Amino acid sequence: MVNQQVLAHHWDEVCEKLREKYNRLADEDLPSFPGNIDQLIGKIHQKTGVSREAVEAFLAELTEEGHEMADS
Repeated sequence: MVNQQVLAHHWDEVCEKLREKYNRLADEDLPSFPGNIDQLIGKIHQKTGVSREAVEAFLAELTEEGHEMADS
């Protein structure tokens, strides 16, 4: 499950990893966290053609990593 709080807190790092993984995303596609995870997933899906489930799984992985870093 995507952790919205971790996503917002680590937004710059998340953006960097999203652009690395989905090279079709431009800087202007991810200017700031919209606060709505479903909207974010939809935008990435629309721009890349990657399934919503795959995008959500990747975001969940990123937020889990961010959560573990914050706990360390």
